[in-house]
Amino acid sequence: MKIAAYNLQFANCIGRWTLILAQLAAIQIIGFSGTKQELPTHLRAGTTVFSEKIAGFRIYHWPCAETEFSNLSTGVSLAIKGANRYNVHVFSPPPSLQGRAGAIVEYTG
Repeated sequence: MKIAAYNLQFANCIGRWTLILAQLAAIQIIGFSGTKQELPTHLRAGTTVFSEKIAGFRIYHWPCAETEFSNLSTGVSLAIKGANRYNVHVFSPPPSLQGRAGAIVEYTG
């Protein structure tokens, strides 16, 4: 299994996720920091994590937020090749650390 970490520095450009994931297609798990990923407008305020499927990866995003210990330069994401979003348990940090950390446990079967 190949695992990588990548400091994205900005993820909100159209097509940026697709381009980066295509370049890292041989890796199964990729942790991204510094995404500056914002909460999509169709999700309600207070949502701490959301996921989407791009280029064969399930990506879990913990978006940036203005809090005591976080700012709009934070945001982390975890991309898992071929992951099924229904077989995971998501862990989010306390609200004051929004966008600084996140974790999942993937179940098989």
